[in-house]
Amino acid sequence: MDNQRGKAERDLEWLAGIFEGEGCFSLDYSSRATQPRSGIQIIPRIILTNTDHSMVDEALRILHSHDVDGFVETKLTQGRKPCYNLTLHGMKRVKRLLELVQPYLRTGNKQADAQDLREFVESRLSKERKAPYSDRELWLFFAMRERHGHASFGILRDLHARLRRKPDEDKVQPSVKADGSLQRVLRGLQRVPDREQDPTAEKLRGG
Repeated sequence: MDNQRGKAERDLEWLAGIFEGEGCFSLDYSSRATQPRSGIQIIPRIILTNTDHSMVDEALRILHSHDVDGFVETKLTQGRKPCYNLTLHGMKRVKRLLELVQPYLRTGNKQADAQDLREFVESRLSKERKAPYSDRELWLFFAMRERHGHASFGILRDLHARLRRKPDEDKVQPSVKADGSLQRVLRGLQRVPDREQDPTAEKLRGG
């Protein structure tokens, strides 16, 4: 029994290391009319990418051993090795994987991504499916995008317009500035989050 527990823990340590080096924890988005406040649907997603099929298969085996499912896609590019993407999406799958690997993550960015992503999915799972995004949830989305250098001005511009058109839709009034500065928008959203203390928020406020 102890040997089995030891192997399971080694498997999770290995899996966390693979996701830390070759994986991506993200909050993607698409236009979504069912979210009238923000105009977007935020999609939690975890992807592992590698050209070694056996490594991807081993990661999938470990996930299956913990009742977590994912799917593998093969990307073919002329003149290059096939690339295999192991993808997990859906609130419950993402939450379960984060519960498994988060204790073993070591690098700062991956730890921050895992923490923000897990907070987002746990927040959404505690609500009705089509509930409007809270200011904290939107802040987590923009914080993760900024951390990875993704442009967000178009999303922020549309979000600001929607918030101005419907100022009374939510009890908490977001403090969003229409100046195109992501840092200032993040500071504005952070003034009214669901959680008062957040180390990532402190880092953003500091610069």
